[in-house]
Amino acid sequence: MFGETLYEIVECDENGAYIRYYASDSTPHLTVWDSNIEFEKIDGEIKLTSLTYHFYEGIHTWEEFELAYPNRNVNGTPMDYYTNGLGEALNKNALLSSSMEYQALFDPITAAAKLLNISTNEELVCFVEKDTDAETMVQIIFLNDNGTEDLVGISMWQPYGEDGIWIPK
Repeated sequence: MFGETLYEIVECDENGAYIRYYASDSTPHLTVWDSNIEFEKIDGEIKLTSLTYHFYEGIHTWEEFELAYPNRNVNGTPMDYYTNGLGEALNKNALLSSSMEYQALFDPITAAAKLLNISTNEELVCFVEKDTDAETMVQIIFLNDNGTEDLVGISMWQPYGEDGIWIPK
């Protein structure tokens, strides 16, 4: 289904590696997860000393968003539903299916939350839609414990026609 690598080695040295993965389910929907691997030479052999994973589902802070989508960008990455071909498959499935699984994809706000794995808990995250002549911008507002907010803007579009799904641009 993919013509590109579904992981990237973000950092690697003699002590470990930080790897970001892109996993797909059958709908198809992508999630981002990463692993931090630490190793050292013990008795002449390289041994794993620590392995941690983080799954970016239900993202509810700007820091998590930045880790999942460095520089707040999905364009040209494995998460780009338009270039990876998954958007077309999602659109076809959504138009043909009577399942509620796909209904969120027909609205720019709920599609942004679903496709970018953002929490929909209103105590943690708010969404605002801003239309311009050229595109629809979804502002994701992460609500911090100290009363401050972090804002991320995501352009959403319907590349498969007015009746099609919304995907991040």
